[in-house]
Amino acid sequence: MSSEAPMEEKMRTCPSCRTPISVLASKCKFCGEIVGKPKEESRQLSINDLGGETVHHRALSSSVMDALESFRIEDEQGATDGEGYAELDELNSPESSELDKYDRTSSMSPRGSIAGPSAGSRLALVAKISVALVIVGVLAVKAPGFVKSTLDNESEARPEFANVNTAMTILEANGDSMEALEVAVGAVRNAPSPENLKIADDVLDVVALEIDALLNSKSWTTDTLKEASRLASKMVQVYPSQKSTEIKEEVNQENIDYRMWLAKIDPVANTVTFQLNSFGSPKVTVKRGELIAERFKLISISGAEFVKLEDTKRNNRSLECRAAGSPK
Repeated sequence: MSSEAPMEEKMRTCPSCRTPISVLASKCKFCGEIVGKPKEESRQLSINDLGGETVHHRALSSSVMDALESFRIEDEQGATDGEGYAELDELNSPESSELDKYDRTSSMSPRGSIAGPSAGSRLALVAKISVALVIVGVLAVKAPGFVKSTLDNESEARPEFANVNTAMTILEANGDSMEALEVAVGAVRNAPSPENLKIADDVLDVVALEIDALLNSKSWTTDTLKEASRLASKMVQVYPSQKSTEIKEEVNQENIDYRMWLAKIDPVANTVTFQLNSFGSPKVTVKRGELIAERFKLISISGAEFVKLEDTKRNNRSLECRAAGSPK
């Protein structure tokens, strides 16, 4: 007796308790929910499932049809033109040169349509080239004289540039002397005439007088010496000359002399000691009435705090110098 293996029962899930139940059950044996009979599966068969074949019909667009129609018309015209050229070749005499035959055949496209210019257009092109060559020849002959006359007319109509030196005008208007010097030197560079050279020297003298006034000022301060140093440095930069160099050296020496400092006051011996600022200079001890650095005269000693001096080089200008300080 043969025993057949039992068929595996198909299961589905209860929609209420989510427990597997038989697909044939109409009620869940676990929660008692009525689940109803399962719906039969329906399948929609396509033509391919039934052994048929789907046919796709594609229609050409209007643009493609228009292009095909234009190609057809061109082919018909090319054939007609080719026949016309063939008849012309037959009418030509055998004495025609091979070059003429080559010109006729090469002027046609592979389909027989004309690609090269016609005889009339060739003649027109030759005429244009001839006219252009004539114009170029005329210009080559006439252009040099025309350009020269044009430049002469422009030079007559345009006034010649005049190098106006406004340096003295700046000084007369109480302007900046250094600005006037820059203008004067610029005029000399543009036009080194004797007049411009004299103006530059005159302006340089004005700047030199301004520096000298600062150095000899009665109300002298360290700021006064700084301004004199600035002008002297700028003057040498703008107008390097022997005179400007000498003025700059004088200002430099002024800075060296005025940077000496009071090292010691001895009220008992009635002497003072200064350390000079020049390189390698030793300390100098002087009494009342003696000179320091050959220009500063010791006038008085006020205890151990400061002394009074006179600058014999600058119109006996009165100065004071405190301990460990410089003349002011």
